[in-house]
Amino acid sequence: MKSRGRKHSRKSQKRPARKRVFIFCEGQETEYNYIHKLKIEDEIKLKSTVRVQKGKGGSRQQIVQDAVKKKTRFENDFDEFWCVMDVERLQSQEHREDLNKAIQIANDHKISLFLSNPTFEVWLLSHFIRSSQNFNDCDAVIIELNKQWQNAFNLDYSKNDNNIFHRLKSRFDFTCDSSDAK
Repeated sequence: MKSRGRKHSRKSQKRPARKRVFIFCEGQETEYNYIHKLKIEDEIKLKSTVRVQKGKGGSRQQIVQDAVKKKTRFENDFDEFWCVMDVERLQSQEHREDLNKAIQIANDHKISLFLSNPTFEVWLLSHFIRSSQNFNDCDAVIIELNKQWQNAFNLDYSKNDNNIFHRLKSRFDFTCDSSDAK
């Protein structure tokens, strides 16, 4: 069969590159358990490749400095670096200064911060209720969260529960499409 002078070409549809995100958690339990399971369940929907790293706690500055070390080590492998940490105990000047220095270090090293005020459990509580209540500390949040947790799951909330994400998954909808944003 002869061609009539037209070139047939296929338009190649390039898929957008998956964003590669490194998330460094403050502690080894709550944040990690939730975010790691979210990553496993919804990585395809998130259109990102996500690595979640457990932390070892410490001051806000220490946490961010640990994240800076990870960024230095993996800088070429990831597009974004995030640090997830609580900001409880801001009543004292010392803790506020520590947080401010941590924020400056993160900014200097282009690390984004996800700050839970006062604690990550506020995020978990938001799966149950909308609240404008001010919580003084983690214990106050956990008291309120535990009421909801017991009602929903018939057991006490535990920070080291490996099934935190799975328990809460049915309580929210992560279906989002970047094309919906206008």
